[in-house]
Amino acid sequence: KLTNGLWPAFWMMGEDIGKVGWPACGEIDIMEAGFSDGIKKGTQEKLYSGCIHWGSSIPEHKMWTSGAVTDSTGITGDYHIFTVVWDEDSLKFYL
Repeated sequence: KLTNGLWPAFWMMGEDIGKVGWPACGEIDIMEAGFSDGIKKGTQEKLYSGCIHWGSSIPEHKMWTSGAVTDSTGITGDYHIFTVVWDEDSLKFYL
């Protein structure tokens, strides 16, 4: 259940973060809501996506997002199930 007005997210980090740091360890954002695009447009309670981050260093940081979705009714105030399915060929993000 998400709270209104924050930038909530939940994610997984590579287990080697202590050795290689971020973003080299990799990061999978299963759900990130209310990020900068939503804040700019005033839709932070309705905007969410999944994302992956990687790269050898911060200057070499790369990312891919599942595509931000702006929900018509908002995703705060109710319970939802966010899922990422990871296989050898792809990552698929679901709400």
